[in-house]
This record gives sequence, C-alpha cells and structure tokens, in this order.
Amino acid sequence: MHSHTRGIARLLAIGLLAQTFALAHAESLGRIADPDPRAVLQRCDAALRKVERIDYLARCYFGDPDRGVPAAAEVKVCQWRRPGRTPGFLAEQTNFSTNLVPETKKTISYNGRTLEVVDHYRHIVHEGRLADAAASASSFLSVLMMRDLTSGAPMAEALRALRVTSPGRTKIGADECDIIDVLTRDGRQVRWWIRVSDAMPRRRYDQNSNITHDILSLEASEKCDTGLPTPEGYTRVRDRGLPEVTYAEEGDPLPAFVCGVEDRAFARKLRDVYKLDELIAEATTDLDRVRLICDWVHSQWQHSNTPTKPLTNTIDIIEAGRQGERFSCSEYASVVTACLNAVGISAREVILMHPEVDTMLLGSSHVVAEAYLRDLGKWVFVDAQKNVVPTLDDRPLNTVEFQRALQKRDPALDLSIDGEITSYPLELSESMYFLRARLESVVLANPRFTGAAMLVPDGATAPKAFQRVSPIQGDAITTSLKAFYAPPDVRR
Repeated sequence: MHSHTRGIARLLAIGLLAQTFALAHAESLGRIADPDPRAVLQRCDAALRKVERIDYLARCYFGDPDRGVPAAAEVKVCQWRRPGRTPGFLAEQTNFSTNLVPETKKTISYNGRTLEVVDHYRHIVHEGRLADAAASASSFLSVLMMRDLTSGAPMAEALRALRVTSPGRTKIGADECDIIDVLTRDGRQVRWWIRVSDAMPRRRYDQNSNITHDILSLEASEKCDTGLPTPEGYTRVRDRGLPEVTYAEEGDPLPAFVCGVEDRAFARKLRDVYKLDELIAEATTDLDRVRLICDWVHSQWQHSNTPTKPLTNTIDIIEAGRQGERFSCSEYASVVTACLNAVGISAREVILMHPEVDTMLLGSSHVVAEAYLRDLGKWVFVDAQKNVVPTLDDRPLNTVEFQRALQKRDPALDLSIDGEITSYPLELSESMYFLRARLESVVLANPRFTGAAMLVPDGATAPKAFQRVSPIQGDAITTSLKAFYAPPDVRR
C-alpha cells in the first residue's frame, strides 16, 4: 500500500487532467458566446459588493459533478462582511458517509471574536479565538468556505490574475453561465461559472484542491445569528491553542527503520548533477548539513497542494520544478529525504496526521522528513516546504519535541534557516498528533513503499481511514517514543 498522502495527490493530479479535458470538450459543444472575461468578473464583483450578508447553500465535490462525481459534503452558510478581516458566519457542514466512515456534521460560528465548533459526531463543543482554532475549524475556513463572497473586494484576486480567459457560456441546470478561467498570481488555476442573469457566482472549481463548489442557492440575508448553545450530553471545551499531546516513553520495539542508499548509481547521479557534496562541504555539523540541504530543496519549485505533474523520481521532480511545475508537501519530503540519504545523512519521510484524520475531507495531514544526526544521536524535524528545521536553545527538535514547544509557545523556539521564518502555520501544527513514518527510506530511482510505523498518543486509537475514503491498514502501531525514535538501520 502506498503512502496515503502521496497516493491521493497522484490520483487528484491524474484525475485533474482527465477532468480538464472533459470540461473543455463538453463546453466547446455548448458555447453560446465569448464574453469579455474581465468585464464578467467586474460585474460579479460589483454585484457582490452590494450585499452585506449572504445566505448560500453549496455542495462540494472532488472533481466535476457533471461527470458523475458524488458530492463529498454540503455546506449551508450565513455570512457577513467584515472589510479586511475574516467574514463572520454561521455554518452547518455535513460530510457525507463513505464505506469507511459515517456521515458527520458540524455547526460552526464566528462572530469576529470567538469561534465555536459543535461537533455532532464526537459530541463536543470547541470555543476559542480564531488563532486558537481546533477541531478542523481552520481547515474548514481554508478549504470549504467561500469567504471571498463577502470580502471588501470579492473578485480582487481574479481581477489581479496573471491571465483571465473564457471558453464561452454553458448552462448549469436552468442557469446560463459565463465560464471564466483564472490563473492567479500564485499559480493557482480557478474556473468560475458566473450567472448571466444577475452576475452572481454559480460554481467554482479550484485546481489546487480539485474541489468544485456547486452553489445551489445564494441570496441576500437580513440577519445571521451567532452564539451556539451546548446541546444536551455534549462537552464544551475552551481552546487556548494547540492541545497537549502525550506519548509513552517505553514500549515494545518496532521493525527497524531502514535509511540510506540502495541504488548507488542513482545516488551518485543525484549528488553530482546538483553538486550536493559541494553544497555541504564547509558545514561542520550534521545539523548544518541538514539545514543546507533543506534550504536548497525548498528553493527548487513553488508549492501547490496538488502536484501539477505526477512524478516520483527525485531528479524528475527537481527538473520539472525548475521548469515551473509545482509540487506538494509530499514531493518536498521525498526529495529532501533522498538528498539527505544520498549525502550520508539518514532520513525518513513522516506523515503528520490530525486527530480527526479519519473524518476530515482535506487538510488533515502534512508530510515532512526527519533526519538522524549521528553526532548528536537524535532525529530532527525537517520541513522543506516551509524551510523549517527547529531548535530550542540551539538543540534540534524531533516532531514530538517541536509540537510541545509550539504548544507551550516557548520563546526560545527558533525555526529560522534563512532568518525569515518566525512562525509555523496552525493548520500544520494541528496535524502533529498521529505520526506515520515509512519503514524504508532509501535512495532509489523508483521509490517503493514497504510499510509504515505509526506513533499514537496515549489514550488515542489509531485511525482506520485517511480523509474518509482511503483505508489505513497494516501499520506497525506504537505509543512509545523510544521505539519510534530508535536509531535507524543504515544501508550504504
């Protein structure tokens, strides 16, 4: 079984190519006119600016609903404008059942000060500042909620885009819509369907997440009530930042973590083509070498949640990145792991998973690396996407130690490699709960997956599903820090 995160990313990228072709073909048959795309966006922007409060109902799909893709979720939102700030809202989110998990529901309220999340599946109510969001609220905001609808300039991003084009018009149900394709300044490709009758958005597809929002209804609202009571039998929790996560110190050993080089010719090519030995030649410690490699990998391409080209070969990824392709956290982790192993520093890929990884739709995981520092006899966290190798009082931190420092908001925590990184994103920090490391991380032209070990917090149950649809099975499970952070077996 392949890494769930990498596998899903590949499937989304492949599905995206098929979907783009299908959309272009289907819509070319039904074109009515070629509208001025920027004028359409300007009319939509003007229409949305007139509305202070909006009620809308949207269904969310991973792909194209017109191609038979089933709905993944439904969101009913009452939302109002707060210029320059996150909109206030009251939302009901329903994630539809799959063959692995049942239907789950949340009610989420944000009044500009307090965020409340009523989890009807787990019978718990979270309350706290937006900056202290928990229970996947941050993922809901970034992935599902179309907050642009009530921003001060709703279509500002689209109107500032690098490219705006239109393949024409089509119908969604009874609604005649202008189709507008937008290439944003950060490289995302977004397709809007704008209703001709009133210039309001009818559908939105984001290539970066492969999510389609089908807006079933959208109208002005007079009032949005906030403030959620605690249902009978539910527990209310005040969130004050990241939760404290504990693991056992001792436990039965895991199968060995194997790191190093299996394909010597490919490792030599990787080192020679990119002059990795020269890159680290003047470094005096393993930590310095790790930081140099991390910083170099970070600079090779720009990030995208969904890879624009599905690749697994380390050199192919680097070369494609240099040609403008974008890749996800999975590729950052695999490339930095391969480069570190190639220069003699043992490294492994680690998937960080949110406590609700089984029931969330997206945003439940992040992929990083950990490198083993022989001179210190310990593992260190390496995030090449964010260019972070954390230390506390000059001591490098593994993932568990990093989470604890973030949770305590320790002022001595240092994330910086280049002097620019001062904080770590909350939505990624929340994923430092279940840790899933590959049992074999060796340099190969065509990497393989041979199994994984999962570190599970005290009192928690290992998840059986990844983001509702992919089973997690066959992992070696431990609650022991000693077992998970044992020294690797090295293959040279």
